[in-house]
Amino acid sequence: VLHESVKSLYETEKKLDKQFNNFVQKPLPQSTVEDIQSLLQRLNLSQYAQLFLDNKISGEYLEMVDEPFLMELGMTCRDACCLLYHRDLIVGGNYLKAIENREECAICFHDTPSKTSDLLQEYNIELDEGILKKNNWIAPYLLYATSFSEFGVHASITSLNIRKQLEIWKKTHKNHILGHN
Repeated sequence: VLHESVKSLYETEKKLDKQFNNFVQKPLPQSTVEDIQSLLQRLNLSQYAQLFLDNKISGEYLEMVDEPFLMELGMTCRDACCLLYHRDLIVGGNYLKAIENREECAICFHDTPSKTSDLLQEYNIELDEGILKKNNWIAPYLLYATSFSEFGVHASITSLNIRKQLEIWKKTHKNHILGHN
């Protein structure tokens, strides 16, 4: 019985992998609400699946959203930024390659809170390391944050300086998305 259950789970996972791979290879506006459900599942954001289903968010709409909209919808800032990061990789047209080659991008390479903390120090960006680790923030997600109040940084010159430094990261990351590592 256990063997049959494991085999069934394996087959289900294989099927989901194939669906996801097909999804990320088509233009985002052609993606269905079900495709977006698959994306949320893959990104460990399935707690938002019903929210996206209720609001009929397909690829066409996902392409238009930003962090404030997703937060208003009910997502945390970190989760909204995670979704936007992956959305932009999909829009770039080479999602699987970009994920596979993330070591080639100075931003994508910093894919753990510890690595991100190192990068923040390198750029003299002061964000609370405890919050970074507690909420599992990584460098690629920070690119999409428009507010840093979660880290105790409110609208101020500090916030503007963080944004200024992150603009440098964005340029580096944009080259990766476009395939010009």
